[in-house]
Amino acid sequence: MREVLLFRLVLVLALLSGSATQAAAQWPRPVPPGGVAGYPSFFPDGQRIAFAFVPGPDSVSQLHSIRVDGTDDRTLTAEAYHVLQAHFSPDGRRLVYRATRPTSPGGGDRSERLVSINPDGTDARVIVSVSGRADFEGWSADGKQLMVSMRVGSASDSTYIMNADGTNRRALFDGAGQWLRDGHVVQSTRSMTGAQILVRDGPTSSPRPLISEMRFQSGVASSADGRRLVVKAGSLPAMGPVGGGSVYVMNRDGSDPRKIIDDAGHVFNLSFSPDGSKVLFEDTREGNTDIYVANVDGSGERRLTAAAEDDALPSWSPDGRLILFTSGHHVWLMSADGSGKRQVR
Repeated sequence: MREVLLFRLVLVLALLSGSATQAAAQWPRPVPPGGVAGYPSFFPDGQRIAFAFVPGPDSVSQLHSIRVDGTDDRTLTAEAYHVLQAHFSPDGRRLVYRATRPTSPGGGDRSERLVSINPDGTDARVIVSVSGRADFEGWSADGKQLMVSMRVGSASDSTYIMNADGTNRRALFDGAGQWLRDGHVVQSTRSMTGAQILVRDGPTSSPRPLISEMRFQSGVASSADGRRLVVKAGSLPAMGPVGGGSVYVMNRDGSDPRKIIDDAGHVFNLSFSPDGSKVLFEDTREGNTDIYVANVDGSGERRLTAAAEDDALPSWSPDGRLILFTSGHHVWLMSADGSGKRQVR
């Protein structure tokens, strides 16, 4: 789900999320020699990495792919927009990327679109184009449908479902949605009194609250089988105006919640390991962003990075043996225990 993780990448890619006031395409001036790489993700086979790259201050970012050993860097797009993160279909045969550009002085307004391509960059098809924000929220398990949340003008987020080619678009609900791998859907809603996460058995099923007694819930991520969720949650006054609360691991229906991190105001970008035994996250407790891992019961917490630069946007390789992340203006890999760090791009 879109979360503070995109906001935090401003220090790495300087592409701001939809919650920021500046345009998502505002890059730092000057771009350092060698350019800026970010928004990395593994190809489904774990052999290549997709990432966004901007070579200079007067260029737009394009989607690239590179082998995990840092060789065979390929440019996949030739966009007039800034290209952001890529999302692969379940079978790995297609990917969807988000592209954005400012449409007003100062970048307060923007135009965004979602584009589907083959993993080698061929057969590009625009599936969503909107004067506002468009966020990809997941593939159906069979890869035939997509979930997208959009915001136009001052309106709030709305979530839609559509065919994989963008046809047959249908509105589902207000707020942002996320399609879990087992077909369930989580819906995030926000109001003046808090943020709630609702769970649905399917896109059109009736929603039920995840945690009814906690008024602020965010940062939800699911295990690979969709059966467990990790969530930041809390109640006033613990959350405060800028977040906080604790991190919980629970069953998909909200039962059996187990607190694994007490003070979560500095925790972002949570994710389960592929085998569901660990939780990976960003943490700013030391003043900049570092990457941590803990067992799913909260034990064995370990700091994996300690660079002077912000280490952000961690993600697991499909086999759980490697962790992909950004540091400074570059894309890095390390072993799951934090050893063997090496710059890929």
